[in-house]
Amino acid sequence: MHCYKGWYDLANDSNKKLAESKGKLEKANADIAKLKSLETRIRELEREKLQSEQLSQQVLKLQWQLDHFSSLG
Repeated sequence: MHCYKGWYDLANDSNKKLAESKGKLEKANADIAKLKSLETRIRELEREKLQSEQLSQQVLKLQWQLDHFSSLG
């Protein structure tokens, strides 16, 4: 049995490394899922920002029209 100790140690080390790699993979997959949800939220915020900018431009345009018409009267 003593002659198999080297193989046993090698297999044991390989199993430990495999378990560590699986743990790292699971953590990486969890991080990817978080990043995907953050990416989705960023896209939503960018759309909201664009809408806000468009509304701001409309407000400025309406304010200019109101000032223009007020000066006529």
